[in-house]
Amino acid sequence: MIRRHLIVVVLLMSAYGCSDGSNDADLSFTDVPLVDFNESLSVVATISLADTDLDLTTSNWSANLYSTAGGVTSVGPVTDIALTNIGDGLGHSVALSGSNFELTQLGGDYKVTVRNASTDTLKLTFGINAEHMAHSDDGGLDADGRSTSEIEVTDVSDSEHLFSRITSESGKDYFDAGNSSWQDQTHNEVSDTLLGTWGGVLSFDNLRQFEVLLTGGASSDIIGVFDVEGRTFDSGATFSATSRMILVLLSVENLSSPSNTEMARIDLAQTLLLVSGNY
Repeated sequence: MIRRHLIVVVLLMSAYGCSDGSNDADLSFTDVPLVDFNESLSVVATISLADTDLDLTTSNWSANLYSTAGGVTSVGPVTDIALTNIGDGLGHSVALSGSNFELTQLGGDYKVTVRNASTDTLKLTFGINAEHMAHSDDGGLDADGRSTSEIEVTDVSDSEHLFSRITSESGKDYFDAGNSSWQDQTHNEVSDTLLGTWGGVLSFDNLRQFEVLLTGGASSDIIGVFDVEGRTFDSGATFSATSRMILVLLSVENLSSPSNTEMARIDLAQTLLLVSGNY
C-alpha cells in the first residue's frame, strides 16, 4: 500500500540504474505491436499538489507539475486528462529548504487509470525516471530532512514498482541520548538501512520500467506519491530536499492478435530523456 510519509522523486537524466543493481531497467529497443487507443484503450491521468504545510517565513520552496497528452506538454495540475500517445505521461519537480522549527512538508499525487474496452489482452509498459535528495545541517546542529517516492499499481497483483525514502538527520546528541534511530537512513522496497552517519547529503536515482496486464474489460490504477519535508531543532540549523520524477507510457501491446497491429520501436532511456527535455 502507498505509504503516506514524505516523498521525493527526482528527474534523472544521465544515470540509468540504482547503486545496488536492483530492478534495473532493460534499455534495449523493443518491438511492440500497438493498439488503437480510440477503440480499445482508455488512459486517464491526474496530478496535483497535496499534503502541503509550508512555513513561508522560514522556508524556500518551489513546485512544478507537468503533463504530456497527445504529445503536447503543459505546466500545472491536471485532472482526468486523456493520454493518447506513446510517450505521454506525468512529471513533477519540487524543492524545499529552510531553518524553521515546525515540520514543513510539500507533496502531491499521481494517478493513471487504464481501462481495456476490448476482449483482447493488452500489455502496457510504463517507464519511471526518478531521483531525490535530502540533507540536514552537518555542523553538529539538530535538523531533519527527508524525502520519499513511490509508484504502486493497484490491481489484483497490488504491485509496488518503486519505493525509496532517504532521511538525513544531524546532531548526534539525540543518538547518544539513546534514540538509536536518529541517524542517516535509507529505505527501499526490500530493506531499511541505518547508515551510522549524521547530516549526510543523501540521494537516490533510478530508471525503471514495469508492465500492466489488462485482460478484456479489465482496468487498473497506477498511484504515485511524492513529498519533501524537514524541520530544525537548534537555532542556526538548516535542511533541504529536492524531488523530480517522470512517469511515461512506453508501449501498448496486443497479446491476443499481434499480427493485426502496427509495429513500433520504443526505447526506455531515449524516450524518458526526450520527454524530460519538455519538463
